Amino acid sequence: MSKKTLSVTVAKVSAASPDAENRAKLIALIAAFISFILIIIDLPQFKLLVLQMVEGEQEKAQVAQAEEVTIFDKIVKGEIPAEVLF
Repeated sequence: MSKKTLSVTVAKVSAASPDAENRAKLIALIAAFISFILIIIDLPQFKLLVLQMVEGEQEKAQVAQAEEVTIFDKIVKGEIPAEVLF
């Protein structure tokens, strides 16, 4: 959202109701917070951190071993007799 759009939005809220001043301040605060988050996301260190987290999860998924066999696995394999409803 550009600053120009934000000022127009604040002006519209200001004219709308008695609590408009508080709403305008809240909108400005939210816009500042979003701008701050967008700046952080654009930092190379943040991108590197996210990339490392994703790579770590991919490694965990590749080395993950199957858990122990459950009762549902046995039913699917036919080891436990069951009447299956579709």
